[in-house]
Amino acid sequence: MTLRLPQFVLDRPAIGEGVAVFPLFRQQAAFESDYVLGSELLDTETLAIVAVDVEEEGVVVRCQQVRNCGEKPILLVAGDDLGKPWVFDVSFIVGPHSFVNCPILCVADHSPFPSHDSLSHRKGAAGLVVAYADRVFVNVLDSVQTCEKLWPHCLGMLMGHCVNTPTWQLGASLDIDLDRVRWEAVQGIGLGQHWIARRRGFRGDALSLNGKVVHVSLSADWSILHNKPHRKRHGRHFRFPDE
Repeated sequence: MTLRLPQFVLDRPAIGEGVAVFPLFRQQAAFESDYVLGSELLDTETLAIVAVDVEEEGVVVRCQQVRNCGEKPILLVAGDDLGKPWVFDVSFIVGPHSFVNCPILCVADHSPFPSHDSLSHRKGAAGLVVAYADRVFVNVLDSVQTCEKLWPHCLGMLMGHCVNTPTWQLGASLDIDLDRVRWEAVQGIGLGQHWIARRRGFRGDALSLNGKVVHVSLSADWSILHNKPHRKRHGRHFRFPDE
């Protein structure tokens, strides 16, 4: 079992706030998403998040129980602001009329990304690559609609990393190969399959459902994803500017 990312085309970047934002456009048509974003259901009766104590192997663990009282699956995105003093650090899907217990939390210490018109969602984009200094961040979504809704969130997650760092240099090239990432299937929560990729200077998390990629989030040192010379280019090898 392997995770295969969709093929994308990398477009010209927007530069602002010290970062370069490269929109990603699918080469194939995106499938229709049959879920609702959890961030759109705040203060409704459809979604409830409550603290519960769960016994696991004789040990009581405090978890956040996510309850879906609606007719459609709910996608909770890693790092999304749900009005809590913490965020989930993985993305997961809760099926209709069901619940999951999620012990995976981290403190919400990021700030909203400053409003910047040049960094707004590019029409038709279903993902983005954000580059600054020697770091690269990649977010891949399953649809244009989901990407547009989560675009500010994806940028906001960078604020904790971009403080007091060298900025992206105008005219610098971007050349990374995502097929160099080695994914490992792991047990997750909710619907779908969870994947991780870990090594020094790199962190990757992914969620797929019925063989389709729902969300991929990558953070890496530039050197890890940089493409080797003369390697064949394809839809998961992003290069800018073109030769």
